[in-house]
Amino acid sequence: MFSIMNSVHAALLFLFWPIALTTQAQLLTGNIDLTIQTGAVITINGLSLAPSQDLVLKNNSLIHSDVAIVGKPTNSINRVYKFSNQINFTGKIGMQYAPSELNGNDESLLQFSFAKEDLIYSVPTNLSAVNVNTHYLEEIVASKEMVVVTATESGSILPVKLIDFVAIGNEDRALLTWSTSEESNSDHFEIQHSANGKTWKEIGHVDASGESKMRTNYAFEHRNPLKGENLYRLKMMDKDGSYAYSRVREVHLKGNYDLTFHPNPVQDWVSIESADWASFKSMSVTSSNGKTFVEVSEPQKKINLQELPAGVYLISITQKDGSVKSGKIFKN
Repeated sequence: MFSIMNSVHAALLFLFWPIALTTQAQLLTGNIDLTIQTGAVITINGLSLAPSQDLVLKNNSLIHSDVAIVGKPTNSINRVYKFSNQINFTGKIGMQYAPSELNGNDESLLQFSFAKEDLIYSVPTNLSAVNVNTHYLEEIVASKEMVVVTATESGSILPVKLIDFVAIGNEDRALLTWSTSEESNSDHFEIQHSANGKTWKEIGHVDASGESKMRTNYAFEHRNPLKGENLYRLKMMDKDGSYAYSRVREVHLKGNYDLTFHPNPVQDWVSIESADWASFKSMSVTSSNGKTFVEVSEPQKKINLQELPAGVYLISITQKDGSVKSGKIFKN
């Protein structure tokens, strides 16, 4: 078990501690109890901790990122710290930042914002003290549970926090589920689908809760997706028109619905067969790089591809319920 008695010992210890000096600085404590005793001061890549009660770190890491947390009316600064496991801290916390990291925030109004394991961020108050000359922020906290530490303007809100986004394939459909830990001014989620990651189409719309400080769960079912690879993402829309995208999730389906093309490969005319033709609404033919070559308002049972260059193409048929059936065709 390590103990840090004062700021001198702390500086020496972290000088030789395994920190990755790349775009992210990282503190790793491993299985060893690292006790930062009352009165000590440690600084890890600009984040200072001066506990007034002993702080024990075990099996923990600290990662610094320059990716801001999205918020209203301003995002956080481009300096975000994240512990791998939540800590409970009492004492003085400080942050050294650069003016270039303010990210549009008024430096004179800068305040700490903390998030616990649920990633619900506290709304910054007027408890932090900022020194605009030295570009340093500090605050005294008591029993502050934290996983993420950043800063933003007083009164700003760090709103929709997507906890998870999962896509699972099941026979001829894909089930999408996601959860938020907090929402502010949120309007709706636009569900988008792609076959190649370049061309995206909206396939659904789910209303958001608007204002929430508790976990909210959502779900959407995509019926009859593509055979093979299906890519999904969420476009999270706010009431003021601003938006952000989720990470992309992939579902791979074998597919057993009756949409066939022949001949395949094809040189000129390709025939399309399906037992569900009456439900089809429109049709398009796109290349593997997302360029649309054919787009018709009514599906056709035969398409002339003679003028198209050789390659792989995706024939997509939109049904009247908004779902899409697609398949690949090879052009010689």
